[in-house]
Amino acid sequence: MRSGLLLLVCAVGVSTYLMRLVPLALTSRSLSSAEGLHPRLRGFFGAVAPSFVAVFLVYSIIPASGGVDLLEVALKLAALLPVALVYLKTRHFGSAVLAGLAAYAALFFLAR
Repeated sequence: MRSGLLLLVCAVGVSTYLMRLVPLALTSRSLSSAEGLHPRLRGFFGAVAPSFVAVFLVYSIIPASGGVDLLEVALKLAALLPVALVYLKTRHFGSAVLAGLAAYAALFFLAR
């Protein structure tokens, strides 16, 4: 492996580690104090998860290549219904993801 590529891999690993470590360190220090999380920090952490879910949802539905396959978009949108129903019933993210995968696989098989 070339040294430049190895350096790049190490830099990506360190940045990924720091992106996880810094929020954890901030929250653990704030939680150990008597007053808990600062309201701004609590608001920030409350907004991060829905923001990431929205980004991943849009990225997974709309293709990055520019060409839009309407059948593929319709299948992905239809697979969101079981995800929402299972999550609202169980409040378990893993079960909702599995339901969405199963629904998409079934719809994909039936459509092709």
